[in-house]
Amino acid sequence: MQAGASGSLPSGGKWKHGSIYGEEIGTPPIQLLPNLQIFRYAHRGGGKTWYARYYREDLKRYKPTCSLKTSDLELAKIEASILYGEIRTRLSQGIEGDALTKTIDDLLDEWISDQTKRYKSGEISVTLWRNKRRSADIYIRNYVRWKKWDPNKPEKIPISGWSDYRFWRLTEGWKLSQSSHGQKPPKDSTINLEIGFIREWYNDKLISEGFATRKPSVKKAKIATDDLDANPPFTPKDYALINKAIHKWVHDESANERNKKWRIVVGYFFQCSMSIGWRPESEGLKTRWTQVKIWEEAVPYDFGDDVGILEESECNAFLLIKDTKNKRVREADYPVGRLLLGLRDKYNQWHSENPSHYPKPGNDDYLFHVPENGFKRDPHSRRVTEEYIHAGQRQLSYSSVSKAWSDILLGAGLTRIGDQGNLLPKYTIRSARSWYVTNRLRNGTDIFLVCKASGHDIVTCRRHYERLNLREKRKELTRDTNTPNPFYHSPSKNGDQDALDFESRLSDEIIEKNRQKHQQKSKKHDSYDEKIRLLEELLRDLRQNI
Repeated sequence: MQAGASGSLPSGGKWKHGSIYGEEIGTPPIQLLPNLQIFRYAHRGGGKTWYARYYREDLKRYKPTCSLKTSDLELAKIEASILYGEIRTRLSQGIEGDALTKTIDDLLDEWISDQTKRYKSGEISVTLWRNKRRSADIYIRNYVRWKKWDPNKPEKIPISGWSDYRFWRLTEGWKLSQSSHGQKPPKDSTINLEIGFIREWYNDKLISEGFATRKPSVKKAKIATDDLDANPPFTPKDYALINKAIHKWVHDESANERNKKWRIVVGYFFQCSMSIGWRPESEGLKTRWTQVKIWEEAVPYDFGDDVGILEESECNAFLLIKDTKNKRVREADYPVGRLLLGLRDKYNQWHSENPSHYPKPGNDDYLFHVPENGFKRDPHSRRVTEEYIHAGQRQLSYSSVSKAWSDILLGAGLTRIGDQGNLLPKYTIRSARSWYVTNRLRNGTDIFLVCKASGHDIVTCRRHYERLNLREKRKELTRDTNTPNPFYHSPSKNGDQDALDFESRLSDEIIEKNRQKHQQKSKKHDSYDEKIRLLEELLRDLRQNI
């Protein structure tokens, strides 16, 4: 193949690399020889430095080499040819070429690529995948530069060189943060997670490919308990306000027609999340109709001798939820049958109005997806391509859903002040999960059933229960009517009671307030009795007329 032409792999497959581009984003590498290509990375060298890679017949895939250290195309072709000759010589002598030419960046790129495959296959959640990619791209790469290690010699990384990682993250690394909540030093749990990623990178790449003999030993900070207040459950009052705010946001007349349909789907997602308690990003947005079975049950209610027993219909849903965090599947019943039927009716309604633009919901579709059909975007340029995509396979973007949640809470006045004085939502989307757990426990649901339905372990669920129990019984803990006066050694003044003779006394003002409350309760009780009496008379009249 001629130099400068773009070609396919010797194996016949199409070339594909998520971070490679030529003169323009999306163009293929340049084929110099049947087994040799030069290319440029989108995220390294400012997109200008040339790299080379050669095809290994025994491995049936390309292997990266070190940087050609030039941005000049003609010079890159010469350097690549010289390098390829050296590699072939080493291979003929039985020396593994990869181990001599891989850089630290190459090993990180390959590890990120492996994690992306695990995410796409459903082995890890989108949140974990994003955390790993961000840690490798932002923090691990920059720590290597801060330590001034030779990027072309990963085998020279000192095994004790990672001991400063926590210090660097707390003093310098946090300034690289791209969080929407602002830049601030990370929590110990965040650094612990990143240290785990470093050790995993060593195990998966450096040790397995002969660049290291063991994983670095980096001490992790001890975390006594999980921070349950990071995603606090709603109060019953705030729960009602959130439901009202969601309804107002969904029916906002100022939104255009396309956005209104998207808001309806997102509104159903929020309501289901509060009644299911799933992990919204890794479970809720990934659940499909094949994992749902909706069933209806008649529930008897006894209204007394005059009315008798009446039946009301309850519509629930049996869900099969894939718990990617714990790598297991859980199944339980949830009171969201009517919500899911309502959502499916909306999909069918939109399809009947415009069949070509809005598809009929299929069993393999996501529960919550972008309503209309569309076209895929190029992963590099982000431009819309001509490749068609069915609406049911267009999963809602978690970032857009999270933004909508923030807008709803900020609009409802449910806010808190952040560490930097900025205004933040009082609750996160994960608070819907905390609400589900605490609300079930408050209503007396068995703690083991709550664990089964939410995917929590018993320790975490018990801590939710203990915190709830303490808050619900705060008055009992602070009531002090039968405790002796702690200053009983001092003489009694102004009618103070003797500590050994202590008995509770109520002031006239408190007695009067209690009397008024009792009268108000009595009036309410009388009014209820009157209403019941009128209903009973009405029923008798109806029976006589029949």
